[in-house]
Amino acid sequence: MREPREPREPAARVGTVSRQRPGLRPPRPGDAGRVPTTSRRRPLFRCGAAHHRQPWWFSTRTDNPHPGRFDLSWPNGTCYWALSPATAIIERTTDPDQVDEPVLSLDALAGLTVWEASEVPAARSRLADTTRPSVPTLTGEIATVVPYTLAWAWADAFHAEGRSGVLYVARFAMDESVALFGEAGAPAASPTSEPTPAMAHLDALPDGFRAGLGTVGDLDALDRAPAP
Repeated sequence: MREPREPREPAARVGTVSRQRPGLRPPRPGDAGRVPTTSRRRPLFRCGAAHHRQPWWFSTRTDNPHPGRFDLSWPNGTCYWALSPATAIIERTTDPDQVDEPVLSLDALAGLTVWEASEVPAARSRLADTTRPSVPTLTGEIATVVPYTLAWAWADAFHAEGRSGVLYVARFAMDESVALFGEAGAPAASPTSEPTPAMAHLDALPDGFRAGLGTVGDLDALDRAPAP
C-alpha cells in the first residue's frame, strides 16, 4: 500500500506578486530616463507634530534608524508632501507596514499640524511619474513595497538622472504624493508654508478613516441630568 504523501503547497500562478515577492525590480541602465517626467502646480500639504516650527526637512537614509521610502544617501535627502490635507494626515498617522485603514483618534490629531505650501519650484519641474505605466521593471508597488531597498534604488536612479523628485500614489490610493529631492536637513531658504491644526481638516477625511472620531456636539442636544 502506498503511503500518503505530505500535502503540497499550491504552486504560485505566473504573474502573481505579494509584498514578500514584488513584481517591482531594480532599475536597469537607462530605465530611469524612460520614466515620464511630470510636474504638479497644485498646493502641497505636509502633516507633522504641532511643536515643529516649519515643515521642511530632507531626511537621509544614511545612519537613520527610520528612513523614508525614497530617502537618498547623505549628503542628499528627501522631503515628503501630499496633494491634499487628508492624504497628508493619513500618511503621517499610518504605519509603513499597515494594510488596513488606520483608526484615528481625536487625541492623536490634536497634536498635529497640516502645512500648506503653494510655491514649490521642485514640484513644478522634473518629477519622475511612477503613477502610470512606463518601463517593465517599474510597477505601482514602488509606493507600497517593504522593506524600502527597491524604492531606494529607484530614488537613487531618478536623482542621478536629474529628476527633482518622485510622484507616487499615496497609501490606500488616497491621492498623489510627492517626494522632493534636496540637500539633507533643513534648507537655508524654505518655501513659504502656512500651518493649520489637523483638527480643522476632519471633514476632508474619508468616512472609513473617521470611524473612531467623535465630536462634542451642541450642548443643547445633550441629555441633562436631573436636578439634585
